[in-house]
Amino acid sequence: MSDYYTIIPAQVRTDSSLSLLARLLYGDIAALASDSGECWASNTFFANEYRKDRTRVIAAIKELISAGYVRTEYRKPGNNGRVLIPCCENATTSCENATGSSENATDPLQKHNGTRRENATHNNKKTNKNEYTCAFAQFWKAYPKKQDKAKAQKAFDKLRPDQALLDQILAALEWQTRSADWAKDGGQFIPFASTYLNGRRWEDEPPANTTATRPSVPKLKTFIDENGNEVAQFC
Repeated sequence: MSDYYTIIPAQVRTDSSLSLLARLLYGDIAALASDSGECWASNTFFANEYRKDRTRVIAAIKELISAGYVRTEYRKPGNNGRVLIPCCENATTSCENATGSSENATDPLQKHNGTRRENATHNNKKTNKNEYTCAFAQFWKAYPKKQDKAKAQKAFDKLRPDQALLDQILAALEWQTRSADWAKDGGQFIPFASTYLNGRRWEDEPPANTTATRPSVPKLKTFIDENGNEVAQFC
């Protein structure tokens, strides 16, 4: 488990309509929320934290959303851009006013803002770093030219691809590694990984034939020699 503590409000902790996992998740979501009240941790992150299947985590988050304790927003297309926003008001009210709570709010989480926000910054950074480290490892494993890894890492970090873009890059590499241009002369014309990323080469259009050029197969020709014998000859 990560090195941060969580506070679960009594209202959430004693809500019998919630599963135990959902109650615990609320504490983590609130603890990991940034100064703007947004938690960027993914379902995979929570699944690893609790050693639970992702489907159970997703179900628990849906419980919190249905009960009004958490709401979701999407900053960019795909689940990778999802943020979870814990509600600071009574769960019977809308989450819409959660980020604009009054100065007199009695939410126990607000009493520990200092330490909680420091932990949130630390853990959000660690989560993002781990996700991008895994993503780069996938890219580097698929890329055929294993040279200048440091520059490749720098270009990858600058790009900051989400899962959808990473899938697009990996799909492009599948046909590019089989292309005639990359296969000839022992891969001499394969660009460095940093050049590939900076030039957005995954957006190249695949040619009609993406397989490497194969040597022509010799043909067998037969003829009758001067002695009347049938002779076979490759040509």
